[in-house]
Amino acid sequence: MCIRDRYQRRVHWDYQIKTLQALMPKSSKVIETLFVLLILGVISTIYYPYVFVIWGPHLHNSVLAMILLVVFHFLLIMLLWSLFQTISTDPGRVPIYWGFYMGDSETKRKRYCLMCNVFKPDRCHHCSACNRCVLNMDHHCPWVNNCIGFWNRKYFLLLLFYTISTLYFYISSTTHVFIDTIYWHLEAYYHPIIVKELIIVCVIDISYLFTSFLAVVMTRFFFFHITLLVSNITTIESLEHKGTN
Repeated sequence: MCIRDRYQRRVHWDYQIKTLQALMPKSSKVIETLFVLLILGVISTIYYPYVFVIWGPHLHNSVLAMILLVVFHFLLIMLLWSLFQTISTDPGRVPIYWGFYMGDSETKRKRYCLMCNVFKPDRCHHCSACNRCVLNMDHHCPWVNNCIGFWNRKYFLLLLFYTISTLYFYISSTTHVFIDTIYWHLEAYYHPIIVKELIIVCVIDISYLFTSFLAVVMTRFFFFHITLLVSNITTIESLEHKGTN
């Protein structure tokens, strides 16, 4: 096959790929936007009981309540800042004029993306959700509607850190309140139930149990990424390493 035929097949293949990309629905991005809204909803379910049910009513006569609310809002603001930075920061694109030299290995020459028409550096992968090559790609995270790559991986780790810090701060400062609600349930068998108190107790119980569940899940997820960071590998490389074993 001559060079001209190869070039024509290549142009035809690129045209078909770009046509399919143009016809692909954007439903995945819409769903991931809903994931971001779900995160904000989860934050609201934790924020409301802590501020307006547990500590807010004691703010006028308790210094402890004021200190706890200040610390909680600081952690929450840092969490939201990290979330915004992770969502809005470009994870990294292939540098302009990136290619290979004549003396480079054959492996480097084969790392060519037919979707983006660029040579990919090491650890660069094409993300089908974002429809682009991502520099030093770790993984695509639907919860932040973005890829985690070279430029926003730091913000992603900060997001995990402030998330578990907020969750454990919530748990440590409301455990005694949760224990009081357990005693309330035990004494409710011998006393008439007031509907308003029942609603408050149920809100505290559900919020505390839900926060504890999130803390366990996010702790494992955080230490998984810390292990990857210390080992200087990405999530994709970790999965590739497991696949070869």
